[in-house]
Amino acid sequence: MDKKTKNIIWKYETPQKRSVRALAMTPDGKFIGAGTFGGDVLIFDSKANTPIEQIKINSAIGAFDLSDDGAVFVTGSADKKVRIFHRGDGKAMAEIKLNEYVGEVDISTNGQYAVAGTSGSVYFFETITDLTNVKVSACSKVIEPPKEDTTLFGGQNSGGLQNDDATVSKVSWLVKIKLWFTKLFNKSAENGTCGNSLCEPDLDETKASCPKDCME
Repeated sequence: MDKKTKNIIWKYETPQKRSVRALAMTPDGKFIGAGTFGGDVLIFDSKANTPIEQIKINSAIGAFDLSDDGAVFVTGSADKKVRIFHRGDGKAMAEIKLNEYVGEVDISTNGQYAVAGTSGSVYFFETITDLTNVKVSACSKVIEPPKEDTTLFGGQNSGGLQNDDATVSKVSWLVKIKLWFTKLFNKSAENGTCGNSLCEPDLDETKASCPKDCME
């Protein structure tokens, strides 16, 4: 599209009308790259809608990026592979197998490095058939990735608790931090929090020192 007028300059219909799952453009706007859910890798000169390079891989594309000069492009796909291409070669110069669906890729400005990120669970359903006559297939098994440690400070201070326990751990740490500051700025429990209807041993409150709060 023209940036100023918003008019469509050209458009391209992907093979079998597959969804475009990833797009990239060089900074100068000369080259445009795309990857489809059907495994099509497409490179365009921005002046025309005819691909200057078209490669087919046997997996859905999840990520795509071009080097700044358009000479190198990288794809990530559902078969857990990162593929590196040189424009004009017509095939991948390298394939790197990861452990999950590749959902993010990026190439450095000088085209010398590429990074990739995996996605834990990607569910995508697409049909190009008549929507009034769609056949539904049952999903018999959903494979989830291992649970990650999401506790406070990356799990360094909480014993590796996860999920609901992680929330409890975070709250616990926030309470401890609050109590620590309260204790630091209050010389004695009697002049600090004694009388707030909470028995707080961390602040040296006991039945003897704070009978109002520590009745039992």
